[in-house]
Amino acid sequence: MINPINNTNNAKIHYYNKLLHPTSFGLKESSPDNFEFQEKTITTKNIIFKQKGNISNVVFFKGLENPAFNWDESPRFKMKIANVSRFQNNIKEIPENAFRTNPDLNFKFYKDKEEIGLIYPPTGRQVGFIDYDILNHLYDDIKNNPNDFRIKLCNKSEEFEGMKCFGLKAHLIYVGNNPDKMKEKFNNIFEDIECQKIIYEPTSAQNPEMLLKTILKYDEQLHGTEEAKKTEEIINNIANEIQNPANETILLVGHSGPDGDTIGCVLGMKNAIKMTDKNKRVDCAIDDRIPELFSYIPGVKKIKMISKEEKLKLLDMQIKNSAYKGTTDAYKNLKKHLETSVKTITPNKKYDLIIFMDVSSPERFGASLKSHVDPSKTKLIFIDHHPERINEWDKMRNETGIDVKKAKNNNLYWVEDRIPAAVDMITVIAGKLLPWLNNDDKEIPAAQKDLFENFSTAIMTGLYTDTGSMSRNANLFEEDYALQRWERPFYKTKGLAKWFSEKTNQKISTNFISKNLSEHDSKLKKYSYTIRRIAKNGIFQNNAIGLGYIQVNAKDFHYLKSQMIKDNPEYTETDVYGCFKYPYIGKLRRPSFDKNNVNNKYNKDKIAYLAVQYPEGKIRFSFRSKQGSNHAALLGNLFNGGGHNSAAGGRIKIPNVDFNTKLVVKLNGKIEENPEEILKVLKRNFQLNKSSLPNEEKEILLTRVSVETSNNNSGRNVHQLINDVVQEIRKEQEITTPTEQNTSEKVLLKI
Repeated sequence: MINPINNTNNAKIHYYNKLLHPTSFGLKESSPDNFEFQEKTITTKNIIFKQKGNISNVVFFKGLENPAFNWDESPRFKMKIANVSRFQNNIKEIPENAFRTNPDLNFKFYKDKEEIGLIYPPTGRQVGFIDYDILNHLYDDIKNNPNDFRIKLCNKSEEFEGMKCFGLKAHLIYVGNNPDKMKEKFNNIFEDIECQKIIYEPTSAQNPEMLLKTILKYDEQLHGTEEAKKTEEIINNIANEIQNPANETILLVGHSGPDGDTIGCVLGMKNAIKMTDKNKRVDCAIDDRIPELFSYIPGVKKIKMISKEEKLKLLDMQIKNSAYKGTTDAYKNLKKHLETSVKTITPNKKYDLIIFMDVSSPERFGASLKSHVDPSKTKLIFIDHHPERINEWDKMRNETGIDVKKAKNNNLYWVEDRIPAAVDMITVIAGKLLPWLNNDDKEIPAAQKDLFENFSTAIMTGLYTDTGSMSRNANLFEEDYALQRWERPFYKTKGLAKWFSEKTNQKISTNFISKNLSEHDSKLKKYSYTIRRIAKNGIFQNNAIGLGYIQVNAKDFHYLKSQMIKDNPEYTETDVYGCFKYPYIGKLRRPSFDKNNVNNKYNKDKIAYLAVQYPEGKIRFSFRSKQGSNHAALLGNLFNGGGHNSAAGGRIKIPNVDFNTKLVVKLNGKIEENPEEILKVLKRNFQLNKSSLPNEEKEILLTRVSVETSNNNSGRNVHQLINDVVQEIRKEQEITTPTEQNTSEKVLLKI
């Protein structure tokens, strides 16, 4: 029954609701079985629900809403509100209960620029803008017919120490008379890679069993039914081997230069095994120190190095090296910390089972386990989400002590190169080890609660950090983006994160991970002047080809490192590297809002990289490119690296190498000066590596690529080399992709 009533905008109303939870209306629950009448003044909610027994009343304020309008079928999406940092004081004036009632925001239009501001009506103050990427699709529609659209405020990010500002999210809803046309435009927004970073699609919780079904679905779609069956068989084999009573001692291994994903794999797997069998003796090993950034993860201090010998030798060299003048005391303290506080696995201890996770190549392993392997007994499991590089492992088998081909022959080798984070794979294994995880109605056993929360923290850290705060999948290929959005591999990272949050009663959530990472950032504020000075002197951009980079020379890098380890020896080179990697590569990769460059055809397809020089004869790179491209992977492979398609790393190891050293590229041992030919080989190797050809055939067909110093000083320095290869990438794009008509495309400046 609908009772139309005359009412003012401020209405005193009563709610009595047994089925609809009152907290969604800002009311308090009075008992588990019943809710008492509550009086509340609502200024923005236009519907009253009243229910008692079998009788329900729904009351709409006259003239404010169309009760026949089906909101569930209206074109809509949830999005971030842009430029909120400029309006923090205004946002703080919004009362908390407003976010429960989803108030409308008003549009603000400008005469001289194609922007749309957003106003919170009760205060009349601006709280942000509609993002320019969305306006590229909708500006004219909203400007010409503003009454056809609603912006409803939905939530604000939590406030915590280290958070720079509040973030806002809102629903953009079309309420006009042409929903079919608008659904088509909204679909174009969903297809726009830049828009995908700022919009949210409804995501339901996804438990480990559901994630496995998603993985198998795409395995079948991409590789056929038999391959999907084989994948499931391998997963079952891995779970059975972990549970095998004969495997009493287990070593879990992640990659050096550890990130959140590899640490999440190692600690997540350890907690899953301990929940399965607390008597298993499990060691965790990463042949590097663990970044202070991840010190909040339970158990992280128990990760051991495989050997400290090489690290101590390097520190001795750094202490003596004249390039480290003024940093000697800091490095002496670091050496003492490494000797006394960092543990290694027991020398010559043999393990029944060794599990490698997220270690794509021997280069990222950086150690030897020969003394820990019993050839007649030790079994190996290999789990990774990078493109397969099994031939590299086979070449280094004698040095590493690891026979990856044997793991593959034993069906204990699981590589999924489209999955966004390796911790996704560990979660699937956990679901096999602990079937009760897949029962969403089952509470976590009290005895397992602490272990499960530790498991959740580790896995959520990997999810959050390896997907750009749940915003991207760097593993998808160009052919995936040629498909319609709903046909692409989509592993529902946010759904898995939601499941962890629900299972831990919101204790371990994305906000929890973000808070801890932000608190680390707040500790680095004392070094912000030094970081900005180094960055300012090292940023270069070539807008003509959409390339930007930041270089950090050895003197600056190790000065900053010495200042940080003087204060806290727990800081690592990865922490120092992250001072430039996280804030600056992203800025260089994102579209420019400078009026002179915003119409550049590569503005949304930039390539960016960080290059850090080490005096001991190394330059380390991090490459980033547009999601869906493989430019980062190609550049990483040029420098003996790799990773994901749009996020990869690389390195040069040559005595005394620096940014001015003249370099040459060798293909199968012969110098190649033509960047067109170099790119052709890089692309051919990339396609071969991801092909289904037998590894023996790949080994024959692959071209060896190396970067070496020039004997006659006639080569190119590292930046010139990258610049020339990127120029060839752009030439190919000109041939294969129609030039964008900038005159017809509406490109908007972001304030």
